[in-house]
Amino acid sequence: MSDRLSLSSAIPGDKLPSDASRRVDVVDLVEESVAVFGLDMRVTAWNAEAERLYGWKREDVIGGVIQAAVRCSPSQPLKVILEKINQVGIWRGEFVRRTKSGATVVVKAKWSLRRDLAGGPIDIVETSRDITDVRRTEEALERVQHQYQSLFKSSVASFFELDFSEAAQSVRELLDSGAVDFRAFLQNNSGYVRGLLEMIRITGCNDQSFLTFGDGNRETLLRSFDRLWPDESLGVFAESLVAVFEKKDHYSSEVVLLSLAGQRYDTLYAVSYPPQLLELTRVLVGVVDVTQAKRATTARERSERRYRDLFHFLPVALLQLEGQEVVDIFDEARSQGVTDFSDHLKTHPELLDRVLNGLKIVEVNDRTVSMLRAQSADEFKGSVARYWTESRDMFREAAAARYSGKPGYEALVKMPAHDGTILDALFFSVFSPIPGEQNLSLVGLIDVSDRVRAQDMLARVQAEIAHAARVSVLGELTASIAHEVSQPLTAIGTNTEASLLWLEHSPPDIGEVRELAARTATEVQRAADIIDRVRLMASRTVPEQRSVSVNLIVEEAVLFLRHELQRNEVTVSLDLASELPQILGDRVQLQQVVVNLAINGIQAMALDNSPTRILTVRTAAALDGGILLEVEDTGPGIDVNDAGRLFESFFTTKATGMGIGLPICRTIIEAHGGQISAGSQTNGSGARFTIRLPTQSCRSQPPASPSGGP
Repeated sequence: MSDRLSLSSAIPGDKLPSDASRRVDVVDLVEESVAVFGLDMRVTAWNAEAERLYGWKREDVIGGVIQAAVRCSPSQPLKVILEKINQVGIWRGEFVRRTKSGATVVVKAKWSLRRDLAGGPIDIVETSRDITDVRRTEEALERVQHQYQSLFKSSVASFFELDFSEAAQSVRELLDSGAVDFRAFLQNNSGYVRGLLEMIRITGCNDQSFLTFGDGNRETLLRSFDRLWPDESLGVFAESLVAVFEKKDHYSSEVVLLSLAGQRYDTLYAVSYPPQLLELTRVLVGVVDVTQAKRATTARERSERRYRDLFHFLPVALLQLEGQEVVDIFDEARSQGVTDFSDHLKTHPELLDRVLNGLKIVEVNDRTVSMLRAQSADEFKGSVARYWTESRDMFREAAAARYSGKPGYEALVKMPAHDGTILDALFFSVFSPIPGEQNLSLVGLIDVSDRVRAQDMLARVQAEIAHAARVSVLGELTASIAHEVSQPLTAIGTNTEASLLWLEHSPPDIGEVRELAARTATEVQRAADIIDRVRLMASRTVPEQRSVSVNLIVEEAVLFLRHELQRNEVTVSLDLASELPQILGDRVQLQQVVVNLAINGIQAMALDNSPTRILTVRTAAALDGGILLEVEDTGPGIDVNDAGRLFESFFTTKATGMGIGLPICRTIIEAHGGQISAGSQTNGSGARFTIRLPTQSCRSQPPASPSGGP
């Protein structure tokens, strides 16, 4: 529609335009919009309020159909409206119309049919009033009422609508009687408070109220508000009345209420007071069942007390750490795609200092103060960096364990005390799994310095015993050693005498002398090797972990025992697998194991006068990736009664035995990460000792010194 309606004149010449002008001037004074239009719906009058409401000037509207100006949507079809106008002369209803600016307005309209003296229809006079804001307010109120009803009906809280009129009248009479201290009066007159409760009626309640406090009959609950209040809770109800007297806008408190079935509930009782409460008859009360929440709170408080008691009174040093800065460092590393945090710290050593300084001690127990030799817990405030000067690698692995999501970490570390003493401590950390508290962790320390010193002393004693065992073996092999040494010495003497004879020839046979000298040098090296093996077996050298071949260890041990084997007429069968991987271990210790097992087999076959004396040494790859080493003999085998005690200290089946050989063998093998077992062969003839050793690739770190090794 254009700003000016292109319409023909709306007032014919015989309609007294001067009278019409005066009529329009009069209707401009009313607050309602007035429009006059013929039965053909063409406008003949348009007052000032219509101009304001719809935005169209009268000269733009007069002469045109009214629908063109206001683009209305009537509450009834126009045909129905006109029929009613013709029948009764009046129609009332609502229109939704568009203004010139495009805005929507809702108007409440009245159409009146004017007739001439003869009763014929002249035109229709519309008076209308803008009710847009009223409709919006009504719609908003309906939405609020709907939301209130939805909340009231579906809430998990209990809601009661209470009729307070009788109780309010009683309170008014009390106040009018001159009662001054209302709170004191209620506190001293529980019967009066109970009487007020009996006056209150429940006029409505939601389903949750019925489920919580009912007994199966909704009508019973509606008559029984006072029955929900045990005597112990009357004080809370009294305080809710005092809140009204003190003109508070609401009151809430925890209170024990009863269901009609006698069930006790811990609840949160809340009521909101509108102005002039005593003049009103209805109040809405909300009750929230907090029984489970209160039980959970009580349980949490008990748990917290138990935790505090354990934290402070356990005979273990405990530290509570806060590490939000460390969490930020972790997040930064993850954003960079870091998966191996330990390796990341190795390549960025400065980051390890950030982690150490970012981990703060927030609390320690008394045991921590005494163990680390401090004067008070206040000395521990700050970062943990000062305690990790001796074991930074272990801290790096602990941080990596936290980063990877492990629940905890433990390790044996060295830790400086406050007086400078370096302690051996068992460190363990529990990383908090509680959501929202990822920055907290609990650390424990156990001082194991005395145990470590005792273990070191025990290791030294066992090393002496192992050394004595090797010397004892050497004593048993004296004849073999002498025989082994005498052979190269005899050859050296023979070669020397022959060399002298060849030198006395004229001319001397230098070629023969040179060849004999070469043989002599070979025999000298052979003697030196024999002496070196004896020296190594007799020495107290510190165990040295190196990459060694199991097959080479077996071959050297058999070479060492060669004369003993010949003297006892024992045949050696070597079944050594080829291309076995290397192991990490001490060559002398492992040779001691093979020699001990071989000597046991040789002696068993000799004492038993076995007609067939075969010592079999076998190596093979194990299914788990390690190496198998087996030593078998054809002696009498192992008595089933002795099988479980073979590796006990000082247990022996030999008349002159000490009972330390096999325990030392087990100690050495276990220190290398392996296992040793004993049994008889499948045919019942002879003993079999089986050793399982891990390869280098199967071991995460070098083996510790064996408690029974040198």
